[in-house]
Amino acid sequence: MGKPIVCIVAALCPQMGIGFRGGLPWKLSREMKYFRQVTTSTFTQDKSNAVIMGRRTWESIPARFRPLKNRINVVLSKKFPNFQRDNDRYLSNDLSEAIRSLQTLPVERIYIIGGAQLYAESIDIATHWLVTKIYFEPHDQQQPQQAPPVDTFLPRLTHHSEASPERLAEFLPTQVELPPLQTLQYGRRHYNTQDNYTYWYTLYNNNSINTT
Repeated sequence: MGKPIVCIVAALCPQMGIGFRGGLPWKLSREMKYFRQVTTSTFTQDKSNAVIMGRRTWESIPARFRPLKNRINVVLSKKFPNFQRDNDRYLSNDLSEAIRSLQTLPVERIYIIGGAQLYAESIDIATHWLVTKIYFEPHDQQQPQQAPPVDTFLPRLTHHSEASPERLAEFLPTQVELPPLQTLQYGRRHYNTQDNYTYWYTLYNNNSINTT
């Protein structure tokens, strides 16, 4: 097969909400560090990764952080031309065309990073999904807080299977720092906690695609 095509997303469980009003409903510093390490790290030193995002996702990134460093940035919009370079990023009007073009470059992995429409288009294309599952668990029971609102949701991964934590560790380059394995109420996972959130990292394989 060609280069792995991976979707990476954080989702609030149990409804699997991924956004609110065009942004993230939470601020989890270690989750953002994980995202950065995953999308920049490679197994092969002379290769880099690419990130594909929709125009609104691109615009939601603060200008001082655009393009995302140490990654090939591709922005999709129906208004753009076919795949072509535009200063410090690539523009494309078609996801499949962008993937085909990236396959010709020294790219190790192609990461699709949102938004919701792009995730929906990727259900049958992505070889893997890296999903951070987030649970809101308020610590102050005397003054219980409400879970953050969400209005955008992850598509159902109907023909995908969750891999073991050990397989997740094998799938990621060694530069990616995973928290120690723990067994808590949600099972044996790489857990993190921050503020009123408990979250962990998962890998899903697309069973309809031969990923060997």
